[in-house]
Amino acid sequence: MPEIFALELHEFCFVIDNGNLVGDEHEIFFQCRKEDITVLHAEASMADVLVHCGVFRSKSQARKDQKWGKKLDINPGFTHIPSLGKKRRNIAIFLPGKENLND
Repeated sequence: MPEIFALELHEFCFVIDNGNLVGDEHEIFFQCRKEDITVLHAEASMADVLVHCGVFRSKSQARKDQKWGKKLDINPGFTHIPSLGKKRRNIAIFLPGKENLND
């Protein structure tokens, strides 16, 4: 098993709880402690993630942004966004699907 490490100041890990969580996603996908993962509700969008990370102050501000305004859906599976924003935030998001339950 890989070594578990603490997240750096500008690293954010999210798991979307859509009813398909197994419970060990923090070990399998992020290799960090369970406390370092932020669990968001099933209806969460990229706007929720960007506000939580401090990229935008509000969800409406994220929706108005030209880059993110049209692409607020989170894709199933694992998404990694490196060096986002002025503070170079690293964001990792896992949205489990039914196909991930068999892995």
